[in-house]
Amino acid sequence: MSVPALAAGPAVSPQALRGVWFEDTELGRHHCLQYSLRQTGELIPGTLVVADTQIAEAQQGVQETLLFLTQVAAQGEDAWQVSGLSDAYPYQAIKELQIYGFSLRNQRLYRSMKQVQDGKEFLRTQVYARCV
Repeated sequence: MSVPALAAGPAVSPQALRGVWFEDTELGRHHCLQYSLRQTGELIPGTLVVADTQIAEAQQGVQETLLFLTQVAAQGEDAWQVSGLSDAYPYQAIKELQIYGFSLRNQRLYRSMKQVQDGKEFLRTQVYARCV
């Protein structure tokens, strides 16, 4: 299977990823219901919002962390490597380049990122269910 080349111009998220996602847990489903009923657009911690050129993640005690997309590359069917500059409220720190793997399987969004703890590198994966 061939992987499409990157298009010139701004990095844009794949259409299949766009939307409002919550962690795939009982609490996440409850948060999705709250979000849907409120209809205010207010993000609840654990929310992941994938838009065309950025990804917002609501976190406890922080308004949100934004990832401004710089590169999106297909890694196969329903899998992408997404790079972007990360910034968190109050948006005054130097932006960090972050790289994530995203994949869709069985109507679930998997987001993976390499992390280091106690000098050891590991892959952290979070699973989300679509809300909107």
